[in-house]
Amino acid sequence: MLFLQSWAPIFWAMPWNLRRAGMAPRQTRQRSVGVVHADGYVVLLMFFGCLIIGASLMLLLDRFAPAVPYTVAMFLVGVAFACWHWSRTPTSTISWHTWFRSVEKWESINPHLLFYSFLPPLIFSEAMKLNVRLVQKCFAQVFLLACPGVLLGTTLVATVARFLLPYDWSWAVSLTFGAVLSATDPVAVVALFSTLGVSPKLTMLRSVHHTIGE
Repeated sequence: MLFLQSWAPIFWAMPWNLRRAGMAPRQTRQRSVGVVHADGYVVLLMFFGCLIIGASLMLLLDRFAPAVPYTVAMFLVGVAFACWHWSRTPTSTISWHTWFRSVEKWESINPHLLFYSFLPPLIFSEAMKLNVRLVQKCFAQVFLLACPGVLLGTTLVATVARFLLPYDWSWAVSLTFGAVLSATDPVAVVALFSTLGVSPKLTMLRSVHHTIGE
């Protein structure tokens, strides 16, 4: 149920932003052969497909492989689907054109839609689980990780990207790249901590760090 609730805000954000993302389901375009309806509705295929895959994988792991972390399994499944998507050819024997079209739609989606859909529920869920007493005790450590720590990580990653990577990026692009990699998302880490029974203090450090960082 929590898995489904985490995706629910997309339903509320999708209708008003589909047109901006180029995926309006009722949009039509004129062609020489007549009126052709847009296929924006195919975005729902990947959305519901990911929900079904995630729920099925969680059920299979709970029953047959409880020692395998859910986040690791999801990562491997995502890599497999990505390899299938990018290695396809027009003559592939295993091909699902509607699914590939849905993936391409999500690749060109408006980034603000994803930002406004995923970030609020992530912050809200972490804030609801905070232990006020633990936060007060760990605030100094959290502040060091969320402020100077992120800035230091951003600078180091940007320096490596600027001088070692063969992309000839400017400092602005390198710092942006460093900021993206330094502000880690601990959702997978916290889920793994819950599975392994890690100390609540360590889990709280990661959760508060994520909340302040976002």
